Amino acid sequence: MFFAWILVFPLIFIFIFGMAFRNSNTGDHQVTLNILDKDKGFLSQAMIAELTSDRYMVKVIDKTEEKTFRTLIFPENFTANVLAGEKVELILEQEQGKSLNGRKAQ
Repeated sequence: MFFAWILVFPLIFIFIFGMAFRNSNTGDHQVTLNILDKDKGFLSQAMIAELTSDRYMVKVIDKTEEKTFRTLIFPENFTANVLAGEKVELILEQEQGKSLNGRKAQ
């Protein structure tokens, strides 16, 4: 009975949970990220280029009115402040009632 609890039951649980959650892979979809770049400096442009990948679909917007449920905002003087060694905060805004993956929050 000891070996059943130590060896067999964990393998059974691994199999059961593996079968139950096999279709819950979240790495297959792209996340849309809108970026409002008020700085237009070379550091903000470099960060935008780094964020553009298979995982993120980056859309650079020009006006505050174009913001949607997920927007990353680079503040004015972002590049100058970073080069001066000052603390800079990026703002990630999301619409009320939605999670960052775009679905309704519960």
